[in-house]
Amino acid sequence: PAVTRIDPALELSWAGAPPAPGIPPAAFSVRWTGRLLARTRAPHTFFVATDGAVKLSIEVGGKDEVVLEAPSGRGRVQD
Repeated sequence: PAVTRIDPALELSWAGAPPAPGIPPAAFSVRWTGRLLARTRAPHTFFVATDGAVKLSIEVGGKDEVVLEAPSGRGRVQD
């Protein structure tokens, strides 16, 4: 990876700007790893807005489950 960092919240929004110094503002990829602690057992919704492909997977019980996959994103994707 060109950049690694710890973000205080899972809010990845660059609005056309580069995600970090030295990274071009377009044609880059991001991988976030970490733990998401759900405060309730209620269903949770993830929103993704992208100009490129997107894949969202969540590890549940030691197994990755793909919950959203779009090979070429255009606009807002919700699942």
